[in-house]
Amino acid sequence: MRSRILSTTVFQKLMGGHLSVADTFWFGFVGVSLTLNLLTLVLAGPVTALSLSFGAWAGKIFSVVWLFGCSAYTVLMFRALWRSMLRHGFVNGLSIAGLLLVVALLGRYGYGLVSVFDPSLPMARGAVLHEIDAMRLTLPRDVGPGATLVSVSLVGTTYEMTVQLQGPGLVATYVDLMDTEIGPEICATHEALLRSAAVDRMETHYISNDGEFRTVLKADDCLQYLDRR
Repeated sequence: MRSRILSTTVFQKLMGGHLSVADTFWFGFVGVSLTLNLLTLVLAGPVTALSLSFGAWAGKIFSVVWLFGCSAYTVLMFRALWRSMLRHGFVNGLSIAGLLLVVALLGRYGYGLVSVFDPSLPMARGAVLHEIDAMRLTLPRDVGPGATLVSVSLVGTTYEMTVQLQGPGLVATYVDLMDTEIGPEICATHEALLRSAAVDRMETHYISNDGEFRTVLKADDCLQYLDRR
């Protein structure tokens, strides 16, 4: 009970601008932001699994709620930091730089919220790497009858996946997915990823006991198709 009262008092002091500018910035902003980023990474695997089980809408709902909550806290931190600066008379280049960092993080959350509803917005490299980390937490994962996704990575600007297949019958070959019926559908599904400057192609390496083949999807070909729709 006493610890709860103490934590409530500290939070009230933080939000009221009663703590020093340094404490407000390093504890209230940097410390909590790092914790939120860690939680985002920890929750990425379960959210990805949720999307696979119930559909993309489930993951979108969680993303919107999470990003909105993070944005709301960041707005409160901007207010708290500003109050602390005025209360303690510490308005200078360093404190203003701290405010700008808070604004930058708020912009990042805002971009994330908008991108949930607009797949044409390109993903930042950090977002691509975060998606890969989230997928790795769910591996190995069944992606179809006799097919298991075993690895995913970003090699240079190539988004690479490896799928292990059960059974014989593969021959060594290289397939451009834009020459197939499913290519345009994959382009639409991964539009934000393929618009990212961090990715210029997607490759999937299929392996079986007696052979292997690769499929490729080039970002330029996809974007030309999407822009013509």
